[in-house]
Amino acid sequence: MKKAILMTRLDLLTTKSSMGANISLLVPVLLLAYLNSPSWVIYMTCGWFAALTSVNIFALEEKSNLRQLYGTLPIGWRNVVLGRYLYFLLLYVSFLIIVVPLYSILLLVNERALELDLINGLCASLVLFSVIISMQLPIYFKLGHSKGRYWSLVPFIGALVAVMVFFYFFPLENVIGFSRRNTVYFIIGGFLLAAGLLFSS
Repeated sequence: MKKAILMTRLDLLTTKSSMGANISLLVPVLLLAYLNSPSWVIYMTCGWFAALTSVNIFALEEKSNLRQLYGTLPIGWRNVVLGRYLYFLLLYVSFLIIVVPLYSILLLVNERALELDLINGLCASLVLFSVIISMQLPIYFKLGHSKGRYWSLVPFIGALVAVMVFFYFFPLENVIGFSRRNTVYFIIGGFLLAAGLLFSS
């Protein structure tokens, strides 16, 4: 586990210079918040953007030929993969740390009550994020950034279409109402599904 964490730190150092550009992509998320979009839309969009921006590490890896460097380090390929997954999760959490407080402030500025389904919305966001990266990361690990970047669009498009179809048959208000009535089961089921997706990939 220590070697995997070492790999995560290496990824953070590699992407340190581009972190500001990644965070700037949160502007559309905050714009949705300003336009009074439901909290679930905000959190799920945040998860979508986190998955979108996280893959920049593969572009930097290929550009700087870092795979050769990984081969010289006493880490092992398994820890490289595990460390990369931890990096993705850490970046996702950092996005939420920025979005959730700012969204709450915007609610107060617009004189709207703070919504009570924060945990349920974040759980749905985590599931969406996990679905995307569980399909996306194996593509990048196998094909690299140049060959895999087009194939990696499939999870994004597929997730977007799946969410649209899902909410067409099950309106967002009904899903939120169901999650509020079954909060404990919804959260446990969401975390188990996310963990299952990540471990199986």
